[in-house]
Amino acid sequence: MRTTTIFKAATVLSATAMLMLSPLSQAQKTDSGVLLLDPSKADFKSSPGVPACVTFANMHGDMSKGAATLMVKMTGGCKVPAHWHSTSEELVLLQGKITQIVDGHEAKLSKAGAYTQITGHHVHKYHCTSKQDCLLFDVADAAFDVHFVDDSGTEITAEKAIEAMKKADGTKK
Repeated sequence: MRTTTIFKAATVLSATAMLMLSPLSQAQKTDSGVLLLDPSKADFKSSPGVPACVTFANMHGDMSKGAATLMVKMTGGCKVPAHWHSTSEELVLLQGKITQIVDGHEAKLSKAGAYTQITGHHVHKYHCTSKQDCLLFDVADAAFDVHFVDDSGTEITAEKAIEAMKKADGTKK
């Protein structure tokens, strides 16, 4: 089990290093079938039902249909309310600092280079605590869904989750 986890982490980190060192302006498949992407040139897009401060760049696969590899960008100060996914996801923080809370446990601060694996159905929330944007490399092993929950764990709409987060922060944005 430990060897599998170490192998997965090494695979994700190798892919991340390849992405960061690539000089290409867009995702391109080489003649050898290797996908290379310069993250600074990735095509980040918003997604319905997700806070506006979070954008995604699809790198491989289709997150609505099956396994996918994504880059996730959170603007500095961005907060993502408590939620869970049916699928497992593996994350590597490439840039910035993120505070994450999983299953109501103590908040953990992650810095660039940190690896996180969250299996499906575990409630988690994030806060990009750095002034600069936070950039994550995210691998989902099946179609990606988002289920927001309130403090009691009851599923709520994205709009209610975002509104509750704003009220708790005392903001109107």
